[in-house]
Amino acid sequence: MNILMIRSDLKLAGPGVSIYRLSCQLRQNGHNVVIISSGGALSEKMRAEGFSVYEINGLGVGRRSILAVLRCILSIRRVLAEERIEVVHSHNMISTILTWLASFGCGLSRRRFFTSIHGKGKEWLFRYVPGTLVGVSQDQLNYVRHYAPNKQTYCLYSSNSWISQTSRTADSTRPLRLISVGHFTGLKGQDRLVEVADVLRDRGIDFTLSMVGDGPALPGIRSKIIKMGLKDRISLLGEQSNIRDLLEQHDIFVHLPDYETFGIVCQEALCSGLPVVASKVGGIPEIVADSSFGILIDMKQEQSIARVADAIIEFSDPERYAAASVLSIEHVKTFSPDKILPQLIHTYRAA
Repeated sequence: MNILMIRSDLKLAGPGVSIYRLSCQLRQNGHNVVIISSGGALSEKMRAEGFSVYEINGLGVGRRSILAVLRCILSIRRVLAEERIEVVHSHNMISTILTWLASFGCGLSRRRFFTSIHGKGKEWLFRYVPGTLVGVSQDQLNYVRHYAPNKQTYCLYSSNSWISQTSRTADSTRPLRLISVGHFTGLKGQDRLVEVADVLRDRGIDFTLSMVGDGPALPGIRSKIIKMGLKDRISLLGEQSNIRDLLEQHDIFVHLPDYETFGIVCQEALCSGLPVVASKVGGIPEIVADSSFGILIDMKQEQSIARVADAIIEFSDPERYAAASVLSIEHVKTFSPDKILPQLIHTYRAA
């Protein structure tokens, strides 16, 4: 099949990573995947790896003037015709609607449109989006069904692109190495992480914390780290593309967002054999499904920061850590492509 993946941008963030993984796996199964976005780090990566990548400025948030939208529709229409697109899998609703408008006269049925919903908001648009609405977790699917009970829906987990072949053991001779990955939006819980680090220091735990990501909330987090005297414990690494390598250089993954539709970073941590300590929100409990390899904390409860610190200390025990690492790798195999991709391809074909 000729499949179009389209999104407003392809940044190094959850939706972009999901598109990249899915596109690679579909191509490995013999399908031709075409990419449209307004650009981004993953757009360049996919072009370098041989994908047909089209950049259309009018798709970008903040660039959607009336003239830009009209040009965008015409550009998408040319891609649909030239690439003989049979299935459109969009990763935000505006992109779906623009592609649908561009498809008139191209022989592309509205049933062949799939839209992955990666966040919350703009629920009023659900009724206008053609085709199938895709939840990236069961939690997200339930949310979509609540606002669009009459729409065709589908749950599509992001499948793994790799799994570590060996589990890990704790090394008590060095500091405990914690890592967190997330865009600094103010909603990913980096402020809580700084408070957790403060508690760990007060308890005499020898540790370091690497915080990966960039965004508008970063200056405030940097100031908080300095104010609390944690510069020697916390490193701000900025945006990174080598997440797998970074995970393998650390011991425990900590992620404390307000909400997460799926939590692809938690999945990547489990793939590396890292125990996970995370917020009990959104789709995260579907990934971190057992306390044997991950501890989930309700961050709205009292003493939640202290409970996160307790969980980290619990995983620092060598026996507990080794068992958690083995079980994390075993569990994450449930998200392997051979379990997820065949049903998706069948759904594409049946539409």
